[in-house]
Amino acid sequence: MNHFFESEKILLRESFTITGENNEGVIQQIDGAIEVSNHHYLVEMKWCKEALGPGDVAQHMMRIFLRSDARGIFISESGYTDAAIIDIKKALSQKLIILFTLKELVLLLEGDDSFESLLKSKVEAVQLDGRLLYAL
Repeated sequence: MNHFFESEKILLRESFTITGENNEGVIQQIDGAIEVSNHHYLVEMKWCKEALGPGDVAQHMMRIFLRSDARGIFISESGYTDAAIIDIKKALSQKLIILFTLKELVLLLEGDDSFESLLKSKVEAVQLDGRLLYAL
């Protein structure tokens, strides 16, 4: 994914961990962060055989909620369950969370569109219509 974002000329912070200040060890592991149109997005990539459920998305949603101006991106190889979609839609009243599938990114690489353009259309769909757009 890092090469993908770099090829799209998107500012990227690669995978990083946050450790406790009192030797608690690793508190959070974040797959990456990007900056698009002056907005920071925490990125979570999941390579699961089954569609992501509520438990699979909860931890990343918490990371997003713990940062005042952060937005979130999920990228799933296998899609999302209806229950996960319901939880994410509930969170949209407080945080912007955008869903992608790996298939969408592959199609993006094969086409002429840019990630920034696709992200913008997904952000508009969420903010204006309350719709989470993603390809199955």
